[in-house]
Amino acid sequence: MKPFIFITLAIGFFYFDVACQDALLFDEIGLNQTIEEYGLTGEGTIIAVLDRGIDYRHPDFLDEEGNTRILYIYDLSDDTGAADVDNKYGKGTIYDRDEINAALHSGVPLDTRDAVGHGTATASIAAGNGNSSHGMVKGIAPQANLIVVKMVSEGAPAHDDQPAESPFNAIDYLDESLDFIRSKSQEFNMPVSIVANFGSIQGPMDGTSAQCRMLDEYIGADKEGLAFISGSSDDGGVANHASGNFKENDFIDLKINKTTEALRLDLWYSFGDLIELEVITASNSYGPYAAVNESNGGYNASESEFQLYHRGRDVDFFGSNNGLNEILIDFSNPPGEIILRFRGISVPNGTFNAILNPSRLFQPPPSEFTTFAESGSTIWDLASAENNICPNSYVLRESWTDFEGSTRTFVGNEVGEGYLWPGSGVGPTRDGRIGIDISVPGNHNFCAYGSDSYFATFDENIIIQDPSAPYGVLGAVSGASPVLAGVVALMFEADPTLDAWEIKTLLRDNAREDLQTGAVPNTSYGYGKLDVHSTITSILETVNNNDIQEASLKLSVSPNPFTDHLYFELNSSSASPASVRIISILGEVFYHADQKYFEKSGSLTVSHLMPGVYFLVLEQDGQVYRQKILKSR
Repeated sequence: MKPFIFITLAIGFFYFDVACQDALLFDEIGLNQTIEEYGLTGEGTIIAVLDRGIDYRHPDFLDEEGNTRILYIYDLSDDTGAADVDNKYGKGTIYDRDEINAALHSGVPLDTRDAVGHGTATASIAAGNGNSSHGMVKGIAPQANLIVVKMVSEGAPAHDDQPAESPFNAIDYLDESLDFIRSKSQEFNMPVSIVANFGSIQGPMDGTSAQCRMLDEYIGADKEGLAFISGSSDDGGVANHASGNFKENDFIDLKINKTTEALRLDLWYSFGDLIELEVITASNSYGPYAAVNESNGGYNASESEFQLYHRGRDVDFFGSNNGLNEILIDFSNPPGEIILRFRGISVPNGTFNAILNPSRLFQPPPSEFTTFAESGSTIWDLASAENNICPNSYVLRESWTDFEGSTRTFVGNEVGEGYLWPGSGVGPTRDGRIGIDISVPGNHNFCAYGSDSYFATFDENIIIQDPSAPYGVLGAVSGASPVLAGVVALMFEADPTLDAWEIKTLLRDNAREDLQTGAVPNTSYGYGKLDVHSTITSILETVNNNDIQEASLKLSVSPNPFTDHLYFELNSSSASPASVRIISILGEVFYHADQKYFEKSGSLTVSHLMPGVYFLVLEQDGQVYRQKILKSR
């Protein structure tokens, strides 16, 4: 998704305004209450960021000793390390934590960067610890570890002493990237919340593409400790989706008002429908182009104003198994009207769906369909995967004040706080699912910027002007997805055994319905607005109940949650001594009494424990009894 960055706050105004805005986000999603009651920080989890790279030098990604919190960087834009012994994929360059620390402490930089700035912003919203802002601009899970995969870039021009970066897209290596992340999650024995913060509409968008099916193989039910988040898109709110029916022995005209130099049309229709096509521009008429009647058939047409590709159901560009043919046209003609004239030769089904790209609310005037336009169905292809967790963005703040006292806003924010940002991609998916799992405040969130990034060259976008550690803003669905990635890390901290569908269900069941969302679920807000406190509370209640069942009701604890004192009772006929321990999720021991004798019950004073999730572990006669316990404030 494209970056949305446009505001500056001077340092002189920073400490009051940003503190309030940070509280606004945390209060909106119930995070402040969650932290107060449960003390979750993302410790013992990993957030994997698939984006434009990262500025690993920013203090918000360092621990209190100045060491990196990044476990690995996998830079797919640079094949220098493709043959390294630790790179089994033969693509890209891998940097481990030791190499990152060596670069930090020696001052000799690694040959990887976030030239655009979007990846650094994403990682900051999800997991920045606020080191450089004294905690004012802090991410959702500030003690989570990070894995970064540099997967895409729009490109960045040369600026200051930085060379230009050419656009690149390594999404074809999603399989290898997910394998890399999963293997590192296993290496560190930590659950991982993966966020892919890019994507725009094209393809089948119904969960049937090769990449969607591959994602669903990696992530899903019974695959504990793995979750994938990709936001809907930033392609909502304009007439870039068309749907209708071809007519047998008749013509229909699908008309487009083209406003950009480059424009892609991607149209899908049922195999078995035999459709001829003419393309009419302001200067010429092309075709007719023949129908495709073989599942593995198709052809290309290269014209002066466009490239046309017509594919049968088995040879479409996205490896879909949905039984549909594809017509993809890349236009390069001057702006103006385009008419696609379809003639149905034989039409047993007739339904078609088409999209235009680029066509976005914040890039006016957008190219649009002027016939057969239909709202909705703007969830990009990978986000339509069954096991993806799909957020979109609503407006957190309609406007804000910059360092000169001027009021700033962004296109679409005028709908008002709490309302869906109109550029958010919405459902349904092409196969009729709601598509959106949860709506998350994304317009607009504060974040770290890479000091040498293109983002950081726009003074009007900076909220803290520190040459080595600047802060700025990120909005739209790009601003919402990392919020949810951080929340999923907190969910994993509460219960590392969750799988993607359990996470989906918890988010949906605990979402908020209000006047803006209307009755949910719906294809705009999904199942409602994100409620972190309710979600985490549900997890902890469920975990405690499960632990009781696993212990065959032999170990009971009360109260749970507890504050200063804890009472336990073991339903056991044995009078043998038992060891008693309280440990963290990571296995750190906070209380240990070897062979402490008790007669079926005991009490512990635990006022020294910080709020959070722990395990009470009793061992007696070789039997181990464990129950998750919660220390509240």
